[in-house]
Amino acid sequence: MSSRVPAYAESRSAAADTRHRVPYPNSKPRRIRLIGLGEGGRAIAHAAADGLPHVALTELPLATAAASADAVLRETAARAGELERALSDADMIFVTVTPGDDVAYASAIARVARHRSVLVTGVIIDPGAGRSGVGDQHLDDLRRSCDVLVIAAAPDALTGMLAALGA
Repeated sequence: MSSRVPAYAESRSAAADTRHRVPYPNSKPRRIRLIGLGEGGRAIAHAAADGLPHVALTELPLATAAASADAVLRETAARAGELERALSDADMIFVTVTPGDDVAYASAIARVARHRSVLVTGVIIDPGAGRSGVGDQHLDDLRRSCDVLVIAAAPDALTGMLAALGA
C-alpha cells in the first residue's frame, strides 16, 4: 500500500493556495520586476526586458568578488528600504543569473517578496544545462530564495516567458 497522495489531491491543494494570485483579471498585463544578479544575470536581464513594456528592471549593486558575506549583508541592510520601494508595485519578480554569478542578494529579494506575497522565479541561463554547468551550492542558494527555479540553455527562454506573461 502506497502512502503517496494522488495527483488530483496535490493539484487541489495547490489550487487552494492563493498566496501568489494576482488580484486582478488576466486581461490586465502583470507588472513584472526583472533583477539580474551578477554580470551575466544583469546582461541577460537587460536584453530580456528590451521591448517589453510590462517588465521593469531593478538594478542592484554588483557584489565584488572580494566582498565578504558580511559586507554583502551590510550593503543589503543599508539598501533594504530602497529594495522595498523598487519591488513595491511588482506582481511577479524574476531573478536572473548565469553560472558563477553571485546570488547573495537573492535572499533579500525573497524576504521583500514574501512579505508582499509575490512570487519569485529564479532563472539560471546555463548553456551547459544538463552537463552540470551550475554548481550545487549555486542551485541550493537560489532554491531557498525562489518559489520557482528554471534552468534554461538560452536567454530566449526567459524572453519568451516574459512576453507570454504580458500578452
